[in-house]
Amino acid sequence: MPFIKFHKLKIEEILEPLDSFKNFNEFFYRKLKPNARRIASEDPVRFLLILFYFILFYFILFYFIFYILYFYIFIFLYFYIFILFLFSLILFKHFSLE
Repeated sequence: MPFIKFHKLKIEEILEPLDSFKNFNEFFYRKLKPNARRIASEDPVRFLLILFYFILFYFILFYFIFYILYFYIFIFLYFYIFILFLFSLILFKHFSLE
């Protein structure tokens, strides 16, 4: 089967013999041997460590995005206040009774 070589699939994980598959669709829904692909580590410390790094990563990512947005919002507000201040000076000078 050429797709096995092309995709570099592990034949030793397949439960049934290769001759039992008639087409690619049947091969796509193949059954695997027990413990062929472990989903999670059995070590609880490793699991908790991965969970900790996952939470830490998203915590840092959230605050990084938050502070960038916070920074740009305040720059926009200071710019807006500065423009209002200049506009008020122009208006004050224009309408002043001198």
